[in-house]
Amino acid sequence: MQGTDWEARYRSRVLPPGHAIRKIAPGRRILVGSGAAEPLTLVNALVEYGTHLADNEIVHLLTLGPALYVRP
Repeated sequence: MQGTDWEARYRSRVLPPGHAIRKIAPGRRILVGSGAAEPLTLVNALVEYGTHLADNEIVHLLTLGPALYVRP
């Protein structure tokens, strides 16, 4: 089966979680998917790599696990 253009574009945009978090600009609103749609890997990366996001707003309606990003 031959690959399609969207597959190549998708692969070119996939980043490790830490790199993705570093692309978020300060002062933005970050919406985190809720419940079963919560991207746990990205939420954990927010905590680990998001020190530049001190003035960002996180909107998260329902978490089924620990919300580590609300710790001081």
